[in-house]
Amino acid sequence: MWLRDFSTGQEIGSVSGHYEAIGPTGTQFAADGLLYPDLNRLDRVIPLASDWKANKNVCAFSPDGKLLAYGTEEGAALVADLNEVRRRLDSLGKRR
Repeated sequence: MWLRDFSTGQEIGSVSGHYEAIGPTGTQFAADGLLYPDLNRLDRVIPLASDWKANKNVCAFSPDGKLLAYGTEEGAALVADLNEVRRRLDSLGKRR
């Protein structure tokens, strides 16, 4: 997937793999089981890892972009509070 600035048409990055969802502001997206929380920092990703196997075809942001829901192959729906995820990663010094 190529990422472009709509105002200029300039390519600002690219991500290989399967795109799953784009956040409502267009600054965050999910692809191949990873959350890219900042379009300007594609080197910083948050794995959407759990004990469940993610279904990469079922993923959506809430309208305000604060939550990310994704399905699992086992049939569960998981919801991540993205601000809380970031806070916990920061507290561990694991922010990517």
